[in-house]
Amino acid sequence: MTMSWLDTIMESSAEVESPKQWIWWSAVAAISAVSSSNVFLDKFYYKLSPNLFVMLLGKSGLGKGWPIWLAKELVTCVDTTRVISGRNSIQAVVKDLGTITTRNGRPPIPDSRGFLVSGEFVNFVIQDPHSLSVLTELYDTHYNQSWKNTMKGAGIDTLKNVCLTMLGASSPAHFRDVIHAKDIEGGFLGRTLMVYEEQRGHINPLTEAPKLKFDPIVAAEHLVEIAKVKGQFQYSPRAKGTYDDWYYELRRRDAQDRTGTVQRIHNHVEKVAMCCALARDATLELQFEDVEQSIAACSNLITHVDKILQGAGGKSEISQHQSMVIHVLFKAPDYELTRQKVLQKLFGDVDSFVLNRVIETLTEAKAVTAETRGGHIFYKLTPGYVKQLEEWKRKKPNEG
Repeated sequence: MTMSWLDTIMESSAEVESPKQWIWWSAVAAISAVSSSNVFLDKFYYKLSPNLFVMLLGKSGLGKGWPIWLAKELVTCVDTTRVISGRNSIQAVVKDLGTITTRNGRPPIPDSRGFLVSGEFVNFVIQDPHSLSVLTELYDTHYNQSWKNTMKGAGIDTLKNVCLTMLGASSPAHFRDVIHAKDIEGGFLGRTLMVYEEQRGHINPLTEAPKLKFDPIVAAEHLVEIAKVKGQFQYSPRAKGTYDDWYYELRRRDAQDRTGTVQRIHNHVEKVAMCCALARDATLELQFEDVEQSIAACSNLITHVDKILQGAGGKSEISQHQSMVIHVLFKAPDYELTRQKVLQKLFGDVDSFVLNRVIETLTEAKAVTAETRGGHIFYKLTPGYVKQLEEWKRKKPNEG
């Protein structure tokens, strides 16, 4: 299989210490920013563009700066959308989005597309308690063909065809300082993909030159081609079937979700799938692998919001999560599933951090084996444990 652009980014940054998820999501945000409203999925009641809000969250010193720099450099090199960075008020952001300026002989940007990128998200919101409410409204591009901001003494700012992508970073403590009840239940968190990490992706003292060094100029070449792609995305038959099956299963689950994250995850999946397709071949057709990759990536983030709001790394009810994992494996063909499938089936209840702890416990107890085959991790109940489960089931036929 040909490597996608995202694969090449991950390969060229393999020796960077920043968590791998942060690098991957920052690269996806760069695709989102340069494609902007050029492409869309027709949802019949609205048109869905691939703009994303992504937040990198983790303790200070874990390496947020490099992924933020990567995305900013890439989008700046392509130069087809406004890059708004540094310390800003929301009024300054709105003013910038509504200003048409000449750009070194290049055609001016005709609409209100922009990329908000900040290594410390608090800088974007500290000056105005209404900042997150405004960002929440600007996120919904399909409702913002024309958006007006009227401020006393400052006139009227009119934004045309708003398409805003955001990539921010913060520590959980600082992020909680600027999030209020209206932002939790009012839609900002539900529209933002929270990428929480606890450990470095690689340990490297950087005393020797890396074997493969990231070059933003070279990496931006594919993004230049992506920026030229315009039009409507279409599903391949297999991709459509995969998305439909996942969507119906999602809606059958009665997830308790005060932030709106679960209720909006389907749009995130389609937005990220568009970015994956553009990364793969700058194409307007969603293939099975694009949808599968997006479902896995977005599902992995679903419980990160609760981690941030409750205080990252809080104690989980490990025994309950063990029961969930054992149950889905016991129901699976040959008592075996890939790690990705386990996370999808337990979407909203078990995330990657909890699953790691569960599998570690179950493998030590000789209840589960973990094996890597063909690039996937497979979890399987051991024959001895299956025998125990079947005996328990016979003793309690009305349970499980």
